[in-house]
Amino acid sequence: NPNPNPNPNPNPNPNPNPNPKTPKPKKRKKAKTENPKAMAPPARLLLAALAATGFAPQVAPAPQRIRGVNLGGWLVLERWITPSIFKDGWDDDGWGFSSYNPDSVAADQWNFCTRLGPEECSKRLEAHWDSWVTEADVATLADAGITHLRVPMGYWIMGDVQEGEPYVTGDLQYLMRLGAWAGRYQMQVWVDLHAAPGSQNGFDNSGRYGNATWALDSVNVDRSVQVLGDFAQHVSDEGYGDIFTGVGLLNEPKTGSNLMTLTDFYERAYAAVRTHLPDAAVFVGDSFNPSDFNWFWAHGAPKVESPREGATTPNPLAQATAGRAFLDTHIYHVFTPALRELEPADQIHRVCNGEKDWIDQCCWDDGKPTELGRIVGEWTAAFDQAPSEELENLPLTDLTPARRSFLKDFVKAQMVLYEQPETKKGALVESLEITGWFFWNFKMELEQYREWNYLEGLRRGWIPKLPKDRTDKRLASQLFGSCENIHAGVVANAKNLEGVVNPYPPPQPTDDDVTPIAPDAPIPDVPTAAYTMLWVVTSLGLLGAALIGIAMYKYGLLPFER
Repeated sequence: NPNPNPNPNPNPNPNPNPNPKTPKPKKRKKAKTENPKAMAPPARLLLAALAATGFAPQVAPAPQRIRGVNLGGWLVLERWITPSIFKDGWDDDGWGFSSYNPDSVAADQWNFCTRLGPEECSKRLEAHWDSWVTEADVATLADAGITHLRVPMGYWIMGDVQEGEPYVTGDLQYLMRLGAWAGRYQMQVWVDLHAAPGSQNGFDNSGRYGNATWALDSVNVDRSVQVLGDFAQHVSDEGYGDIFTGVGLLNEPKTGSNLMTLTDFYERAYAAVRTHLPDAAVFVGDSFNPSDFNWFWAHGAPKVESPREGATTPNPLAQATAGRAFLDTHIYHVFTPALRELEPADQIHRVCNGEKDWIDQCCWDDGKPTELGRIVGEWTAAFDQAPSEELENLPLTDLTPARRSFLKDFVKAQMVLYEQPETKKGALVESLEITGWFFWNFKMELEQYREWNYLEGLRRGWIPKLPKDRTDKRLASQLFGSCENIHAGVVANAKNLEGVVNPYPPPQPTDDDVTPIAPDAPIPDVPTAAYTMLWVVTSLGLLGAALIGIAMYKYGLLPFER
């Protein structure tokens, strides 16, 4: 159903209790202090109703690995995930994934609310928040072996909307409702600050497409620290610390020369979260370059004072003890033209080798693993067709049996890699442990993006069901075989997989002397590589000219006297 609001009544309480004689359910834990940003009364009624219908959350056994999905397009809008909410009632039909005119097209949440105004924006978003993520979705995912839900959220989640900002609030109660559902199905929720004030990357999923100005203003950074601390306090006060067990400090920061601003923010935000949730996992974005973080938190972070009487939190970053801080890397073949063109066997080879090497760029200190763990916070089954308005307008074709077969192998290979244990060669660590993964996304509205849709992949068989027993400690490699064995199977099946790869946008013509990219070669940042080469050539030229000039001057070869 493309309509994001199948229920015209956006009542967040699906299970009202009409019996006035029913005893009032108890809260999960009585808050020690009154939280000035406490949950709104409707959310309290909602959780009370869940309790009245048999809600009895249990702390899930700690899984061997994180196996999660992202709930994208929910609390932070993304037009390509839920286009219907952008199109209904609009005069234009613009899409705007990578470029758009903000005066005519609402391609992000900022412009969505700007054009609608606060009242209509709130009305539409309330309906969307109530319907896009359902308890049935959560139950299906839990049954398929998913242990964690990663939730992108905006900085306005706790009510921090300043003058001139069009965002509306009210989404917190739906996030807490998700926490109640997760508790029912023994799942954990990891939130992630996807949208920061000023935008940390200029992407539509940061709330506002355009310039990334977050790191240029200390007020933006301060507000980000504040919202993370406020949310952690809220979760603690409401007694949900055993369900909201992870906090991502900033999604995909694109800070350029502001790396020190970013790492200083990470230190402050880490302290703000751990002050209220001392046992929560904390994960940080790698800014698209894992190697930049080899030095960061290499020997743990300082102790953080705990609000509990006289206690201090022990070093939370030591993998040998808690293993609760992670560097988050996102991996997508589909956004790199050279990777979109790889044949099936080379796609798998790239996963087993190239992506493994990319993740292994961090975190090391003098040849030994540091105390910062590794997770893959986003990846997908799509491999050869980049999201775009043009792709959406192409005729939709059925998936062939060969493509479904390859999709399943592509998914399995990534699951195996992103759950890999630490490997050693003799006494030396050869590859780092990767603690788990979150697939992007749990579902999509458009059939064109079915390969991004975890629930659809489960239904149609290209995403395998994992053991739902939380005590089952088998890794993906024990379920599906090694990455190398999956690659060997695809190689053996190469004839049947001919024609599976159909890159979009189509490959551009290249000169005959251009060597195709190797499946395990690093993918360069073309603009950066080009500018670097230009700088090197120019510098060498200037240096050479200077040396020649000096020599000519010394030996009197210049057309003027010394």
